[in-house]
Amino acid sequence: ETIPAAKLDEVVFRILDTGPQFDAFQAGELQVSEVESSIIPLIQSDPALAAQYNAAPGSCTYYYGFNVRQAPFDDPRMVRAFSAAIDRESLTANVTQAGEIPAYVFALPSMQAAPQQADFIDQLVTYNPEYAKAQLDEYLTEMGMTAADLNLTLLFNNSALHQSVAEAIQAMWADTLGVTVTLAAQEFGVYLESRRDADIWRGAWCFDYPDANNWYYDVFHSSVDPDNGFANAEYDELVVAAGSAATLEERVALYQQAEVILSNTDASIAPIYYYVTDDITAPGVERTNSIISREYYEKWDIVGQ
Repeated sequence: ETIPAAKLDEVVFRILDTGPQFDAFQAGELQVSEVESSIIPLIQSDPALAAQYNAAPGSCTYYYGFNVRQAPFDDPRMVRAFSAAIDRESLTANVTQAGEIPAYVFALPSMQAAPQQADFIDQLVTYNPEYAKAQLDEYLTEMGMTAADLNLTLLFNNSALHQSVAEAIQAMWADTLGVTVTLAAQEFGVYLESRRDADIWRGAWCFDYPDANNWYYDVFHSSVDPDNGFANAEYDELVVAAGSAATLEERVALYQQAEVILSNTDASIAPIYYYVTDDITAPGVERTNSIISREYYEKWDIVGQ
């Protein structure tokens, strides 16, 4: 069998943040750039740029993890309160602005055996300010505390996007819950080392293989020692059973039950949105557009030269 020859001699990568990437793209120094959410309205208002822009389903879920090893998030009511106070529809429409899908389920819906949030939305934590406030008040009353007694920090890795998402959610928590959460940004390597000790931290999971097992077992089964401290025996049994269930329908049903535990009844995370893959490509570049963040660069070409 003949191995096809690559059309380009080389592809040069420059490691830049998304803002400088786009600047370099507009200056003609890059042929492909990632796109920061803040500039999408600019792109969409310019017919030439809009024609070069591509958005497609992504490979990751954006979520917040809560440290359930210690108060106050060792009590699921508090995780539910903070999750239910996040208006994901507003966040994706007004902050991220790239067509992200609000998420109430951890696993990407495109994964094999992934539960579909529309099928059991009434069992999930969704945006509900009244419910959020009631969960918080119940906890605070029981503990003899007020919202002012909470001293909480949200940790994320340095990024303009993570900063803007954090600021928006910080405002939602202040408005709905009356809780002031401090924001802290760290360099990525430091953030990975320290997030286990944070009250709340920004997380994302991008699949290693396209099956719900990679999400529910590989990230949150107690044997992997999840960063947020989540450990639930019933959850463990469900995800192990789902891994070997005989039919797809059985697997979906088991993962659905596991999701309800993970993000609601024994809540330790707040799914926020499903990523999109978006970028902009200069005219004259013939390319593939991957939805799994792995490109067939050997099929790319420069045309018209």
